[in-house]
Amino acid sequence: AEKYGYEKDGAMQIHIVLTQGDIADLVGASRKRVNQAMVSFKEQGLLDTDADGRISIYNRDGLARYCN
Repeated sequence: AEKYGYEKDGAMQIHIVLTQGDIADLVGASRKRVNQAMVSFKEQGLLDTDADGRISIYNRDGLARYCN
């Protein structure tokens, strides 16, 4: 988000498109596990994706809790 994102409408929007498979490859996880995490993050209101697959982060601090 810090490198590729920009602020818009109160959210950090990442303007590159990453599939769940792309994210899985980047973090060394399965696509299924990435899907489970994304669903959980969406349910918690931490982030969302648009129809093109772009990610909008609504709560950076909340999302950062999962990085430790």
